[in-house]
Amino acid sequence: MFKDRLDWLADDHEVEIPVDRENADVLCTMSSIEIMKYPDSVVATARIMNHLGVDWTFRLDGYEATNFGLLAGNTAAQKQLTMKIIDAAVACGAKTVILPSAATPTRRCAGWVPTCTASPCLSRCSTSRSSSRSRCARASSG
Repeated sequence: MFKDRLDWLADDHEVEIPVDRENADVLCTMSSIEIMKYPDSVVATARIMNHLGVDWTFRLDGYEATNFGLLAGNTAAQKQLTMKIIDAAVACGAKTVILPSAATPTRRCAGWVPTCTASPCLSRCSTSRSSSRSRCARASSG
């Protein structure tokens, strides 16, 4: 559904919206509310990133920034949802992750990776997909 929505927005607004680039410096994420109710924010993000000449992408395996696990107090779900974004960023080699919310996706990852948040954690993670979790945990705990 997200891919179809992005294709429609790109066509309707005549803007390039890259999806699943193999290599990108920046991974952009969105909340499901933005995607469904405020699609202009997706278009605005694309226009800004393109205007700046940034090498960026959305990824189908890690675009949802709202962490419903955190909101529900479910740390296992919180970890799983956060790791989707981290894994997507590692997969495309992103050095930066753009998150749409100031609080929900970036809060402290309560217990499973001490004081690790998505962006700073990524900057300390290995670019190897298979070892990203363990190296990220070690880097953030020290």
